[in-house]
Amino acid sequence: MLIIPSIPIQNRRCACQVCGEKGTEEFYSRNPVEVAKLWRTENAKVLHIVDHDALQGCTFCNDDIIREIVQAIDIPVQLASWFGSYDDARHALAELGVYRILIGTLAYEDPPAFQKLITDFGHHRIIGAVDVMDEFVVIEGGTMATARTAQEQMEMFADLGILRVVYSDLRRISEQKGPPVEDLRELARATGLCITVNNTVRNYLDLKALQECDEQRIDSVILGKVLYDNVFPCQKIWRLSEKLWFTRCTSQPK
Repeated sequence: MLIIPSIPIQNRRCACQVCGEKGTEEFYSRNPVEVAKLWRTENAKVLHIVDHDALQGCTFCNDDIIREIVQAIDIPVQLASWFGSYDDARHALAELGVYRILIGTLAYEDPPAFQKLITDFGHHRIIGAVDVMDEFVVIEGGTMATARTAQEQMEMFADLGILRVVYSDLRRISEQKGPPVEDLRELARATGLCITVNNTVRNYLDLKALQECDEQRIDSVILGKVLYDNVFPCQKIWRLSEKLWFTRCTSQPK
């Protein structure tokens, strides 16, 4: 199970929010670049950046910070931001230098532009964002409900050539209910997509439940607030994850 630390940026600082809601910020650092370096020294293999300013209307406000993070570390950086058009997404990939971007709203509203991104940059650099509220997909930063289910959205991503999605159950995140393990297993098996679980893991037991759910496509988790609040000391969770992975591999029949 790959552990991906999140660096949420708000007002140019590292700040965790509850489901992106203004007024719920908890500020952890004035320097997101130094936070990125810290996670790298703690042996992170991938970083996940959330540009809350862009999601709330200040597009490109944090370009310099994001570019500096990419240049400061030697691991892939994936970005969740506002991509309202093909050009917005191309800017992040070609000019900011991030390795991957998460796309949700654009794929729903403009499938041809989304397909062009995959054609131009390759499916490995595009991740499907599946944000769910009460079983249905939401877009526009979680502010607009749709009639599409998570499975329908994921099937659409699969049809367009996407290999991985980041799954965010916004209700569970806000209510701290933990990951919907059975739902995730069913989605992985129904769609064939790899799933990164976003910000519902609360503790070691949640991580263990995901690791032991007998579905190898559920292979990574993004952690934010629980890392910053030291619920999971970094090196401890790294070791626990590696131990679970090793135990699972060695226990499988030859």
